[in-house]
Amino acid sequence: METFRWFKIRDNWFGVVGENLIELNAKTTGRGLAVEIETNLENPEDINRLKRYLDLYTDYNEIFNLEVLRYDKFASKSVEAGWGIRILQQDLWETLVSFIISQRNNIPKIK
Repeated sequence: METFRWFKIRDNWFGVVGENLIELNAKTTGRGLAVEIETNLENPEDINRLKRYLDLYTDYNEIFNLEVLRYDKFASKSVEAGWGIRILQQDLWETLVSFIISQRNNIPKIK
């Protein structure tokens, strides 16, 4: 996971989404990656924010089955190389600050 507000401790990832601490446990299975989310979120707005942040509303299978991938070798190779990658929908402010800080620092300093 490439974001500056998440930390891996053993097999779990811990991060902040909005004002909530989130714990993710990711395990590789025969069918791909299974992710368990540990949280005490009760507010539907917070739950939806987490789903948007993790990009759970995007149907990546639909994207991977696009007709263009049959004809565009570059697009097809890109999808193959990036299989399993998901795009986090980070808060705009968090993204902007991380980008600005990253221009003159290394990852430990950014964190």
